[in-house]
Amino acid sequence: MNSIVCIKPVTTKNNLDRKGINEIDLNAIEEAIRLKEKLGGKTIGITMGTKLSEVVLKKAMSLGIDETVLVTDNKFAGSDTNATAYVLSKTITKIKQYDLIICGNNSSDSATGQVGIELANKLSIPFAINVIEVKVIDDKTIECKSITEFGTVKTILKLPALITVLKDINVPRIPTIKQILESQNKNVKKYNSEDIETEDKYCGLIGSPTKVISTFRINNRKKECKIIEGTIDFKVNKILEIIRENQNINANNNEETFEENNNSDTHKIWIYAEENNGEITKNTLELLGKGRELADKSSSSLEAIIVTNETSNLDKLIKYGADKVYCVNSNTKNYCSISKKILKIIKQHNPQIFLLGKTFYGKIIAAYVASELNTGLSADCIDLDIDDDKKLIQKRVVYNGELMANIICPNTFPQMATISSNIFKTKYNKNHKGDIFIIDDDIESSEHNINVKEINYSNEENIEDAKFIIAAGGGVKTQESFEKLQKLANILEAKVGVTRRLVDLGFSNYKYQIGQSGKTVDTNLYIACGISGASEHILGVNSKIVLVINNNPKASIFDIADYGIIEDVDNIIPILMKKIKEEDTK
Repeated sequence: MNSIVCIKPVTTKNNLDRKGINEIDLNAIEEAIRLKEKLGGKTIGITMGTKLSEVVLKKAMSLGIDETVLVTDNKFAGSDTNATAYVLSKTITKIKQYDLIICGNNSSDSATGQVGIELANKLSIPFAINVIEVKVIDDKTIECKSITEFGTVKTILKLPALITVLKDINVPRIPTIKQILESQNKNVKKYNSEDIETEDKYCGLIGSPTKVISTFRINNRKKECKIIEGTIDFKVNKILEIIRENQNINANNNEETFEENNNSDTHKIWIYAEENNGEITKNTLELLGKGRELADKSSSSLEAIIVTNETSNLDKLIKYGADKVYCVNSNTKNYCSISKKILKIIKQHNPQIFLLGKTFYGKIIAAYVASELNTGLSADCIDLDIDDDKKLIQKRVVYNGELMANIICPNTFPQMATISSNIFKTKYNKNHKGDIFIIDDDIESSEHNINVKEINYSNEENIEDAKFIIAAGGGVKTQESFEKLQKLANILEAKVGVTRRLVDLGFSNYKYQIGQSGKTVDTNLYIACGISGASEHILGVNSKIVLVINNNPKASIFDIADYGIIEDVDNIIPILMKKIKEEDTK
C-alpha cells in the first residue's frame, strides 16, 4: 500500500514560523504508517510551504514517513483552498504511483475542511471524509467508516482514493530520540512551480477565487458575571438552584416573520436544502432565514435545491422563505452522485450565491461545486452580508480564533459559503407563495468508484439540539474526572460537550466538540467546567444562561458567564453528585 500524506505546517501562539505539524495530520501520518506495516509499500509526506516548513517534514520522517516532498515557490503564497488543492494535485500527479492519499480532516488554524475534497476532485479519484476506520478489502478496494451529524456512513472506495481522517481513527506514536536524530540527516526533496508544471493563473493570490478584504480582532461579548462565593456546600446548593430555575425554561425563540417583497429573479441566491427522516433540517430553515434577509436587501430571488423523493414537505421551504424550489426526484445517498446532480442544475440556472450547511453532505457538495467551477468557497462562516454590488461578504474566524476576516469572491460565481446550525434565525410567513419544480433524475445514482454501503442513523440527540449542556475543558485533567462529569450529566439529563483539548486527549470524540471547528450550540443552560474560554470555543456557545466553574479567576470564559464559581472542578463534582443523591432519597 503506497500512501501519500498531505501535511500542513501551522502556526501556534508559541510558534509563529509555521514549524508545527497540524495536529490531526499526525493521525493521518499514523494511519499511513500502520497500513505500510500491515501491507508493505511506501509512505510519502507532502507539504506546501516555505523553506522553514522543511522542519515539519523532518518531524514526519522521525515518525516513520519514508520520503518527503516540500513544494515551495513564491508563486504559491496566499493560496486559498482551491489554489492549494491545485498545487497539491500537480505535485501528486508528478509522483504518480500511489494507492491512497490521507489528509487530516481540517487544520487547526483555519479549519476549512475543504482541501481534501477539492484535491480528490482535481485528481478525479473517489474519496471519503470524517473517516474513523479503514479496512482493506483487497489490493484495489477499501472500506471506510465516517462520522456524520446523523450517525455513521460506511463507504466502499476503489483505489486510488483519498480519505480525510478524524482524531478518533488512531493514537499517533511518539518518536524515539534515535528516530529524531536520524531524521535530521534525511533528505527532503523540493519542488517548485516549474518542477510540477503549474499554471500561474491557478496559483497563489492570482489563482485564489476568494479574497480577504479586511480583518479585525474579535471582541467577545461580555456579560456581568455574578461570582458565587462561600463554602463548597453553599456553592453546590447555588448550582442546584440555578439548574432548577433554568433547566426547563423556554428554548430560545429564533423565529421571525418576513414580509412579501417583489424581488427580481435576475439575481439568485440558492440554498442547499437537506432533510433527515423526511423532515427538513433546522440548519436548512436557518439558511433560508438568512437567505431571505440577503435576498430582500439585494432585491434577489431566494431559491432552494434539494435531492429527495420525499416531496410532501417541499412547501415548508416556501413558507420559510424560498421563492422557488428545485427538487431532484431521487433517493440516492451517494454524495458524488448528489454533487453531480446539483452541479448540472447550477450550470443551467447560474445562481450568483450558493449557501450550504456545515454538514456531511453540505461540505462535500460545496467543495465539489467550487472545485468544478473554480470558484470561491468560505467554510464555517459565522455571519453573511451583501454589498451594494450584490457581492456576498463572508465573515469567518481565522488564525486559531484570534481574528475575523471579511471575504469576498469578486470574479467567479456562484459565491459560496458553508454555515453551522444555530447561527441564524429562521423566518416564516404562512402566506408566502412560491413555485416548486420537480426535476426527473437523469444522472446515474451509483458511482462505480464510490459505493455508499451502509448508513446507520443515531437515536442519540445531536449536541447542537441539546437544551442543557455540561461542557468540559482542559481543567478536567484526567479520564476519571471526565467520566465523573459524564455521570453527573446523566443524572441531570444533560448532554456533555467538550473543547478541542479533550478531543485531542482522547477523552471524547469530535461529534461532541463545541467551537468554531466543532459544533455551534444554542442552549437554555450551559455549565462550563474547567474551560479557559478561547475565542474558538466561545464562538460556538449561544446560551440563555452560562454558569462557569473554573479555578482561574482571570479565565476568559467568565466574560460570557452569568454566574461564576472560582473553584477546581474536581472539588465541586463529587459533592454535587452526593447532594443530588441525598435529595433523591428524601
